Amino acid sequence: MSADSPAGPTAGDLGVGATSPASTGVTTAADAQAVREDPATWRVLGSPLVPATGSGPLDGVSLAVKDLVAVAGHRVGAGNPVWLLQSEPEREHAPALRRLLDAGATVRGIARTDELAYSLSGTNVHYGSPPNPWGPGLVVGGSSNGPASAVARGLVQGGSAPTRGGRSEFRPPTAGCTGYARRTASSVWTACSRWPPASTPWAG
Repeated sequence: MSADSPAGPTAGDLGVGATSPASTGVTTAADAQAVREDPATWRVLGSPLVPATGSGPLDGVSLAVKDLVAVAGHRVGAGNPVWLLQSEPEREHAPALRRLLDAGATVRGIARTDELAYSLSGTNVHYGSPPNPWGPGLVVGGSSNGPASAVARGLVQGGSAPTRGGRSEFRPPTAGCTGYARRTASSVWTACSRWPPASTPWAG
């Protein structure tokens, strides 16, 4: 049984070979297989899942987007299958993601997060812990564990993830994989996450 099976199609929000009118991306059979083989890292993949909407300094950069970020045509799962089941597809991209796409980046896929982004352990009781390339059994850290693992293993060139509680939740997991993350101003991510607590003062 797929990790996503309690909440939707195996390949994610799009069926194999289908396109999303909102993102004009496509999910292939190979993408679906990659999700089945690595469900702790990915919720849905595409080739690309979301194409660039412009050209600029990020041309050719593929991204893993944390499963808290609004991606047009896709649901937000927040690391919980029940939340995913009850969510509706997003009507538009988060403002921060839209800027990345306008600068030439593409979205390779939506990557896992700790359940409801409440932990820094990088493990998820529903989907497991994504691999840390530095050794079997090593945790990545969280809650942006999925994007960090994907970047560290060379599956994508970059990751995007909102922060919570005034701290960067992308820096701990990237440090755990000996990667590099930059904390942007909190205002950049204020309207990024579609998870309700992101509208509170302690989540951005």
